[in-house]
Amino acid sequence: MKKKDLFILILSVLGIFIITMLINGIYPFGNNDLAISDAATQYEPFLYDYITRLKNFNYYNYTFMNFLGNPSMFNFVYYLASPLNLAALLFNNYKLMYLSVIIAKLIITSISAYYYFSKYDKKIGIIASICYVYSGWFLAYYFHIMWLDGFMMFPLLVIGIQNVLKNNPIIYILTLSYIYISNFYIGYMLSLFTLIYYLFKLVTMKKPYAFKIQNFLRMMLYTTIVIGISFFHIYNVYNIINKTKLVSYNYTNILQIKDFISALFSGNIKVIHTDTSDYANICISVFTLMGALSYFFNKNINKKDKIHSLILIIIFLIALFTPQINYIISGFTRPAGFPLRYSFIFSFLLICLAFKNYLKENINIFNYLLALIYLGLLIYFYFTKTINLSIFILNLVMIIIYFVYLIHNKKRFTKIIVSCCIILECLVTACLNLKGTSVITNSNYFDSSYSFNYFSSMTYKDPLNLAGGFGIVTDYKSTVKDITGIVSNIMTKKIYGVDKDITSFTLEDDFIINRNNYISKLTKINEVYIKGKYNIKIDNNLVTYEIKEDETYFFTISDNQNYVMWNDNIYITTGDITTLPPNYKDYHISSSIFTCLISMELKKNDEVTISYKDNNYRELFIENPKLVKEVNEKLNKYELQYDIKKDNHLKGTITLDDNMIIYTTIPYDKDWLIKLDNKKIKPIKLEGGLIGIPASKGKHTLELIYDDTKIWPFTISILSIGIFIIIIKKHYKENL
Repeated sequence: MKKKDLFILILSVLGIFIITMLINGIYPFGNNDLAISDAATQYEPFLYDYITRLKNFNYYNYTFMNFLGNPSMFNFVYYLASPLNLAALLFNNYKLMYLSVIIAKLIITSISAYYYFSKYDKKIGIIASICYVYSGWFLAYYFHIMWLDGFMMFPLLVIGIQNVLKNNPIIYILTLSYIYISNFYIGYMLSLFTLIYYLFKLVTMKKPYAFKIQNFLRMMLYTTIVIGISFFHIYNVYNIINKTKLVSYNYTNILQIKDFISALFSGNIKVIHTDTSDYANICISVFTLMGALSYFFNKNINKKDKIHSLILIIIFLIALFTPQINYIISGFTRPAGFPLRYSFIFSFLLICLAFKNYLKENINIFNYLLALIYLGLLIYFYFTKTINLSIFILNLVMIIIYFVYLIHNKKRFTKIIVSCCIILECLVTACLNLKGTSVITNSNYFDSSYSFNYFSSMTYKDPLNLAGGFGIVTDYKSTVKDITGIVSNIMTKKIYGVDKDITSFTLEDDFIINRNNYISKLTKINEVYIKGKYNIKIDNNLVTYEIKEDETYFFTISDNQNYVMWNDNIYITTGDITTLPPNYKDYHISSSIFTCLISMELKKNDEVTISYKDNNYRELFIENPKLVKEVNEKLNKYELQYDIKKDNHLKGTITLDDNMIIYTTIPYDKDWLIKLDNKKIKPIKLEGGLIGIPASKGKHTLELIYDDTKIWPFTISILSIGIFIIIIKKHYKENL
């Protein structure tokens, strides 16, 4: 690996990225942030909180920053475990923290790819590496920083598998262990690929059966060591899944042939799939794709290699197009919003085939025919509006350049021009897709304030169900959006004495009934939520509420409605507010994403119009201010007086007037050590999976300590690392 070539590669990769940021006004060259979609709501704020706590030496194993609270390990193992996240320690600005992690992984991805390709040809290896770095998968999923490690290390993993067949396990063990530790989800997917690819290579290689059996047994040993090294991480993943009870879905989405073909066009990506089909982000350079297709018509490549490559492609295509297989690959769940997360493997395979084709280039009639078919498909997809004008122009220019290359391919000058064109193609592709966003969410992480709003893929399920039962916006899996009201205030308090009846509280179908029952069971104060004062006008399916007094009103957003309109604003059935469109009367929602309550401060004579799918309109409710005051006074009377208030350690005194339940809005978790009057007790699990502690009349000392420390998983990982070191020493000793 020449330093000069490596320098050119890194400079090219970074140059494309920096120019893209300049053109698209991405911070620090503009106001846009690279963190889009889930990165804006999860990865960037979580990373900032994690790095800031490390810097201040206050990283606890539990945090109340997330909804009602959860172990820090929840976020760590899924979002933050990559060692390269520590690059963010160099910065204090949250945007620079996030950017630094992406750039660090981008550079190492280019080095990893070049290490693979340069073993065959150093010059083509530079271009092949750039094509891999800026392939469709990266352009679609670059903001998923915890997935980038798998993408980054994959070329080395392939080398590792090939080396295992030569009885050299070092790279294999290192890379797969690193991938598992960085993100178990991608690690699991790549383990399946590893198994298939290894078995395929083992079966097809010309070696005695005795060698194959021995090598297979060694591979099992090496894989066991990988599991051992990453066991601490794997154990915590298993523990979290048991605690969160994550929802599993049947995988019903299907990759359409049309979408698959259009995904091959350079720069054509989709970040999120539709409701009916998936999308494979597999595009690479036009030259690379043409080379991969020409591989099978190249007379200088032997038929056996072509057959082997074709079998691998067929296996991969079966996986892409089979929902049941995708369900297994995706960890027995349907990926929410971001499908076919392993598709970079297919792009890498195409680049490898193109690479081999250009090393043994044989231009014939098939090259021209394939290019004409590509051109025809490009025109067809543009006029059927499958691809936009920018993608059409980009691919049209590149296919014309490819035709010129076919005619003048023998000239060295032509190849230099082509290399520059491919780099320029990657730059244009990046500019079209890496645009960033100006939206900031979960901002409480940036000022270390607590908030009821929350979004994470790693959360306790039962508290989400409880929040949903109160009409708080939640998808019952990962999202919480706060609304005002006494119930939200109660849930953000932590510990207080309540009536014993809370143990009999259960959720029903109606939000208002649940809220009234909840408050009643806690305090014996009834009917806090009452019907508001308003008149009603009905015009077909439009119901207008004329407000008669200033108050905060609560109303339901559900499948029964198309929208709620107030002044120039409209709430659709997601519970999100948007600007009122001109055709609001024709505004229809086929299905509801969230069913929830919306709170709105209204004045006398205000009008709220709700479009119902039937004439069975619903009442609007307000909170009885007198009773709200009584509820707060009663809860405050029995609130815990803190002596210690840390995320993982709570201690204080509480005085009760009767035999009561010490009610906590902390999710039940067996790793909470709870002491009442210095005696360890076992709590009860209340509705919504919250901790309840029976206590007698009088003054009590209460202490809660969260301790999820487990020595034995860590010991297994350390011992496995020791075994790996012995293997390294033995390997080098044998090869001296």
